[in-house]
Amino acid sequence: MNYFGLFKQTLTHMNSSGSWFVGLAMAAPAWMLKQHDILPSAYHDWLVIALLLVIMLDWLCGSALARRSKVMTKRSSTAIDSLIRDCMIMICVGLAYLMDYELRTGSFIFVAFTIAFIWQNFISVMANVYVLGWEKYFPMWLVKIIDNEIAHKIKKYLEGDHHEKK
Repeated sequence: MNYFGLFKQTLTHMNSSGSWFVGLAMAAPAWMLKQHDILPSAYHDWLVIALLLVIMLDWLCGSALARRSKVMTKRSSTAIDSLIRDCMIMICVGLAYLMDYELRTGSFIFVAFTIAFIWQNFISVMANVYVLGWEKYFPMWLVKIIDNEIAHKIKKYLEGDHHEKK
């Protein structure tokens, strides 16, 4: 498996979901207010913790969806690919921090990348929740925003099976 191709696919998917826009929109206020941290701060810690929590939620929901799927349960490589993708995301966040340090941009690049990855994984969690039929337990006002991700999950895991609300 070409893992860099997998990561490139993730980054490309982030374009269509608007994750980059969300990341830049959230990073701009801190940068314009000149909150330039050279050393890691609690701000950095909380963003990384938030990213890790959303990744874990995505893993939990994705695992539940894969267990229900007739297609994905036969593939052991899916979990390995996801683990490698998530490790590459964390490496990318670390590189974004180093770029901020080298370019003296404060936390702009770090915040933009980290929030973009948080948003993308959050969209994935919400799409998994919807496809699993758990939407009654969660506020699903995002469903209209994440229609493309839901369609992608249904195609990937259910291969044309229609989602029936329970």
